[in-house]
Amino acid sequence: MSGKELGQELKELVSSLQDQGILDEHFDQMKAVQNEQNPCFVANLITTFLGDAENVIGQLGTYLSAQDVNYPEVATLALKLKGSSSSVGGCRMALACSELRDVSDVNDHEG
Repeated sequence: MSGKELGQELKELVSSLQDQGILDEHFDQMKAVQNEQNPCFVANLITTFLGDAENVIGQLGTYLSAQDVNYPEVATLALKLKGSSSSVGGCRMALACSELRDVSDVNDHEG
């Protein structure tokens, strides 16, 4: 597959993700920062996001599977993941993290 075909395929994927509400305008803003002096900006940012997200999701899994859930820590991790998701345009992930944080806050005050 040629570079031009890959570029078109990537464009269509991003468009599809935006149509589905998975990515928002922040992704376009992030892409706009990329230039000839920093041609790998988006790839580096997404790679960093994915690595960090994997770690945070792993930590969330550990906390949420504990017998006594540490809701303040879950809320903190959800806020962290929400911020990083928002910065790369991951609006659906950010929304899910916001909901997790809200539920954690409620459960913390009930416990």
